[in-house]
Amino acid sequence: MATYPMPLPADIAKFYHGLLGKKTEVKKATQALQILPKPPVVIGYYIDDQTQIVGLILGDFAFACFSGSALALVPPKVASDALKSGEPNDGILENVHEVMNVSAALINNMGAKHLKLNGITLSNKEIQEKAQTIIAKPAARADFDVNIDGYGACKMAFLLGSELAK
Repeated sequence: MATYPMPLPADIAKFYHGLLGKKTEVKKATQALQILPKPPVVIGYYIDDQTQIVGLILGDFAFACFSGSALALVPPKVASDALKSGEPNDGILENVHEVMNVSAALINNMGAKHLKLNGITLSNKEIQEKAQTIIAKPAARADFDVNIDGYGACKMAFLLGSELAK
């Protein structure tokens, strides 16, 4: 099996600090992000030039609430309230979509094919079949613990499909 360069914690931290305007600490996770319907995990689908899903970025519900809120300068209290509710509001979903869209740069900097965001979904909704395949057996996976200053701790993961080995 081929190996793929995955983003480094320092690169992820620098990227999100620049995007969110908040100091962001990132370290390799000791446990993989679990995909459960509650609380939902946000899943970003990344496609290649042939419009095939070949990569995913996952963020736990805290990542969705905190990054989406920080992007739009929503106060941390509002983000915490959304997290406690267990359901993202439309504003958070719109903002985390933009976070995931811009996050394509983290995958593209890994030297893989040029990928772009095709959309996002939540794990309590229907997950596309190809994404389910990548989740079940990724060609490469890296999980991270993230802390967004003023907002809190969250988790994210990068998963690449076997098509990137070609």
